[in-house]
Amino acid sequence: MDLTPDPFPLGKGSVASGAVVAGVDGVESRHVRVNGVEQRVLVAGPEGGPPLVMLHGLGGSADDWLEVMPRLAGQYRVVAPDAPGHGLSEKPAGFVYDRDGYVRATLGLLDALDVRRAPVLAISGGGSVAVSIALDHAERVSKLVLVDAAGLGRDVAWSYRATTLPWAPWVFRRSMRSMTPQSLEVFGKSLLHRRDRLPRGWAERRLQIWSTEGAVPAFFGTVQAGMSLRGQRVDHTRRLHEVRQPALIVWGRQDPVIPVRHGIRAARLMPNARLHIFDDCGHMPIWEYVEEFSGLVAGFLGE
Repeated sequence: MDLTPDPFPLGKGSVASGAVVAGVDGVESRHVRVNGVEQRVLVAGPEGGPPLVMLHGLGGSADDWLEVMPRLAGQYRVVAPDAPGHGLSEKPAGFVYDRDGYVRATLGLLDALDVRRAPVLAISGGGSVAVSIALDHAERVSKLVLVDAAGLGRDVAWSYRATTLPWAPWVFRRSMRSMTPQSLEVFGKSLLHRRDRLPRGWAERRLQIWSTEGAVPAFFGTVQAGMSLRGQRVDHTRRLHEVRQPALIVWGRQDPVIPVRHGIRAARLMPNARLHIFDDCGHMPIWEYVEEFSGLVAGFLGE
């Protein structure tokens, strides 16, 4: 379905007019068609304000940023897309769900929105995409915030490596028959150290996403491209000295998915990086320490 072009405050593109995101003040949902793929984008903040781009991780969505977006939207026009194959974006069978595919999609979206240069805030799998853009399209990234980011080493939890096994998609589809918000809540809390910080409504939104057409093939396509039983396929470690942008690396000390030593090493290798580790925190500082995280990022971006 083609979208009727509609003016979008950040630039040009085939854009559908927005709707307010329920329960979140000041956040709107838009739809943008880029390279034939319709992507959902959450936006917040003053029109004409300096852009701030937020990238989610593997299996996530722009909704993962809903706790943080309003806290940074006072000074920035925040742009948080659902990557192709994720969230409420289209999930075409012909899309190449690898790091390069996501880099092209992100750059295409920013072109459509006329965002030429911006700070990029990325978590987990989105971090690998952000580092790729910072390395190979340095003119597009003014500052970099990496949160428990993939792509900074090979290690990753064995539960994630197991999703690369040949029978994993079949097992997952069978489990979907009995999937409930309660069972997804158990998974969401397993990412956290402070398990009471799972955002309200996250499990219901995630169940809605898993029910969309193409969600399962897109997820496993991303998994197969990004991981193996040996760990992460993409490791930027040898090129981190080339990242010249000011960078803030944030990690949860008890991250059960990607070990904190990746962040420590990256901060040492990147010439303009600093590191902040949250104690008593798992894979999602953006949920577990919302206020502290938002203040940390606001201070860094304001320098």
